[in-house]
Amino acid sequence: MQERVYAATLAVTGTIRPHQDGKRVTIILDDGSMLTAKIRAFQRPKLTPQLIGERLELHLWPRTDEQGVLLPTTQLYKWRPATKATNRFQITGRLVRRKKKLSRAVILIRRNQQGNLTREFTLEAHLSDNVITSLPKALPPGARNNQGVTLEGFLVNGHLVAVTLELARLATPKPIKERRDRNTTGRAPTYRTRSAA
Repeated sequence: MQERVYAATLAVTGTIRPHQDGKRVTIILDDGSMLTAKIRAFQRPKLTPQLIGERLELHLWPRTDEQGVLLPTTQLYKWRPATKATNRFQITGRLVRRKKKLSRAVILIRRNQQGNLTREFTLEAHLSDNVITSLPKALPPGARNNQGVTLEGFLVNGHLVAVTLELARLATPKPIKERRDRNTTGRAPTYRTRSAA
C-alpha cells in the first residue's frame, strides 16, 4: 500500500467572474452550473481583466457541508488556459464516518508536511454503488492508525461524487499549531491547541 499525504483537490473547466471585493469569484462551469470560491491571497494579484470570459482549467481546494454540497469557502489556488474539458477530484484522508444509507462518507483532511493548511477539516462525498460496497470501517479522528482512503470522482450538481476508492497508508500529518493567547493581564501566557474544524 502506497503512502500518501492528506490532500483534497478539485479541477474543473469554466470561466470566472470576479466579485467586487476581489476576494471571491463566481465560476461558470462547462455545463452551465455555477459555484463561488475564495481566491487564495497569493493568487489575487494574478487575476487580471483578460482572464474574464476566458475558458480556464481551475484548481480548487474543496470544502463541503454535511450534505456534501460544495461551499463558497472552497478555495481557488491555481488556473491556466483550458486545453480540454476537466472535471475531477481526488481526496486522500481518514474515513471518519460512513453514511451507507445516504450513500455518503465523511473524510478527515489533516495538515500534511508540505502544505500550509492551518487546521484540519472534513469533506463529505457522495458515493457510487461500487464505492459503497468497498468502503472500509470508519476510524475516529483521534485514532492512532495510518489507514486511509483515496476517493476519486467528479463534481455533479454541486456535489463531490466518488466513483473509485483505493485504500491508502497515510503519511504522518503535520502537528496542529499551538496558539499563544494575548497576555493582557501581566500573567504568564497560556497555550492551547486549536480544535479541529
